[in-house]
Amino acid sequence: MWASGLKGVKVMKGGMGATPAMVGNESGIVFLNVEKLSGLSEDQIHSIITHEQGHVLGKTTNEYKADAIGFGNYAKTGRSLKASYHTLLKFLPFNKEQDFERLKKQTVRALLFDYKNNGNKKAMIGIKKIMSENLQNVERV
Repeated sequence: MWASGLKGVKVMKGGMGATPAMVGNESGIVFLNVEKLSGLSEDQIHSIITHEQGHVLGKTTNEYKADAIGFGNYAKTGRSLKASYHTLLKFLPFNKEQDFERLKKQTVRALLFDYKNNGNKKAMIGIKKIMSENLQNVERV
């Protein structure tokens, strides 16, 4: 079940700021910010919920870990891999290096899953491009 570890979802209006969702790690309840859900696809909302699920299942406040666990569960649902990428793109403020790193890791996760599970050879080209860019950045330092 894609929502294992969660005890419920509550839709909230106001009081959540810029975040689309948050979870009570102890309660296992996901709070969705209705003001931020407008215009999102069902796949994007599922991506948000599985990210929050990652916090609960991983017993973590670490966003990288929640991203990884959440994506693993999200990808198993057969939903759009691009939606997980576009969801992060929409909500991360990109005002610190961590935001760019999270998006890059999510991109690699999606490409790897697409290559391994769907046989998409173009996905491997994308992974090689990202790795090449990382090497060029290291060489500049």
